[in-house]
Amino acid sequence: MLAQKLTFLADIAFARRTEMTMAIGPDMMAEILEELGCFLVDAGELARKVAPQLAVEAAAYEAHCAQVAIDTLRHSLSLRDREQAREPLREAARRLGIDLDEADEDWSRLAYRALWVMLDAAEENARRDTGIYDAQSPFFRSGRGPHARERTCVPSNTARSFAPPVVFPTPPQPVVCPGPARIPAVRMAAMEARPSPATQVERPTNSEEKPTRQTAVQLPEVTPVAKTPHVAALLLEDYFDLYIAKKVEGYTDDFGEEEVPDAAVGEKWRKSSKNNMEVGKRIWVSLLGNRLLSEISDEEIRNVKEKLRKIPESHAKSCSETRDLDALVAKTDAEEQRRIEHAVAEATFSGGSPAKIERARLDNLIPRIRVETILKHTRALNRPAKMLVKLGELETSPFQKHMISNRTADAMRRTEEKRDRRPWDDRIYDFLATPVFRGGCDEVGDPMFWAPLMALLGGGREEEILQLSPDDFETDGGIHYYRLHNMPGNSIKSDAGHREIPVHPELVRLGLIELVELRRRQGEPRLSPHLKRGKHKETFTELFTKEFTKYRQTHKVYWRGLDFHALRTTFHHRLMDNLVPGYAERALMGHEGLDEGKKIRSEGHRHENAA
Repeated sequence: MLAQKLTFLADIAFARRTEMTMAIGPDMMAEILEELGCFLVDAGELARKVAPQLAVEAAAYEAHCAQVAIDTLRHSLSLRDREQAREPLREAARRLGIDLDEADEDWSRLAYRALWVMLDAAEENARRDTGIYDAQSPFFRSGRGPHARERTCVPSNTARSFAPPVVFPTPPQPVVCPGPARIPAVRMAAMEARPSPATQVERPTNSEEKPTRQTAVQLPEVTPVAKTPHVAALLLEDYFDLYIAKKVEGYTDDFGEEEVPDAAVGEKWRKSSKNNMEVGKRIWVSLLGNRLLSEISDEEIRNVKEKLRKIPESHAKSCSETRDLDALVAKTDAEEQRRIEHAVAEATFSGGSPAKIERARLDNLIPRIRVETILKHTRALNRPAKMLVKLGELETSPFQKHMISNRTADAMRRTEEKRDRRPWDDRIYDFLATPVFRGGCDEVGDPMFWAPLMALLGGGREEEILQLSPDDFETDGGIHYYRLHNMPGNSIKSDAGHREIPVHPELVRLGLIELVELRRRQGEPRLSPHLKRGKHKETFTELFTKEFTKYRQTHKVYWRGLDFHALRTTFHHRLMDNLVPGYAERALMGHEGLDEGKKIRSEGHRHENAA
């Protein structure tokens, strides 16, 4: 037993010593160097794409500067001077979310290799500056691939005809340009692959001998059976952007040919759903690369679906998320393994029972994204394709077969912890004992005080309560009530959400009506005039939810599942516990009404439960 304990101690000491002396491991080194090289080349390529036309002298000067940079890097390599690599390495590590230890003994090795990578990138950029590329353009490869249609060669003295850019939902009319037009690169492949209209072309009358004259021949118009070539030639990013642009414009998911987009509908989608679609786009582009749709295989999509389950839950919590997902998953797996090994070693060394050792392992698992999030991102890949099918640009969706069935989704859900919202139990008294409910308000209308109480005693949703105006409060028969309704600046979830809620007597006693009168005298349009909207969704909830979570964590009253919305759930359960009629319950909660059959079954079920 003593020898076993000493072995554990030696293992822990050795592992700790290894961590201290090898902070920059080979995997981390490779990750940073790859990021550095890719960034330098990609940045140079982007600069060339947006740069204006250069004079001959300016191009010669840039070439001279590029050569000087190459010579300087070679000189630094010859002198083993690593200082030039310091700032680029810091920037690369910052983009990857890595804390780079420059005091580590492996830093000099990393910096020397970084100089080599910078030299390679500088030479590659210099070649590209002169028009020399290592590979063919992806658009050219796509045009020459097996999916490309036959093209007819057109003499240079004949006006060239281009199909216009992809415009939905109405099919575009052909436009004849007087010469080669300037066309955005991201659209070129799509336009090249679309069938050209009928064109008059001069061609020889005999293929074996030269003709004495040229005859104008009318070519038949080409009508493809499946309108897929130009879609297959889209880049993955453009594929998502087409859908996002149409939804922001105000189209519904029907995408009818005669549908007129509604700007208000588009604005609501932008606030509520655009970010989810953007996150889905970032995930698929990060894991598949911004490649042509025709180049993406079924096997690659299956591999991405496997990786989705490994993405940490913290991913995309920020709107500015830019981390490379493959690197993030690898880093998370390594961190999880390190934490588990350390915790299990400590539990074993202290003589813990098998149950304690198992708990040590489970407590150090890093949470991964939920099944519902996986379903959401998987469906995001298919949404643009479904739009293109409805617009007649695709016969069928190529991604439909990769969608997760309801049966599979249910099986996946059974493998993860349930996090359904539930009503607050006696822990509500711990929450109500925190400082804000004991006189610790920042000001008389502090939403941290009023909003939770109004949800608990009235069932309102978070955004509905936070956007209340003094003008929303009225009386009927001496009873105070407030109206929840749509208006400029307000957002209600559904038609059923338009409702009137009586002010609970306890809220009257606490001074809610006095607060309303105060805001009226002050001329304030909101009960909480100092609340700010989030920059992304432009809702009060976007920021207040974070403040509410932070408040509960600070005062040790945070429990998963017992959040703000659970206060509304508590109100709902109290209505059912007190046998409030279903029609009144739905009216107070803002739920859709039931038809007569459902109403009878609902009331019968309620009475059975009561019995």
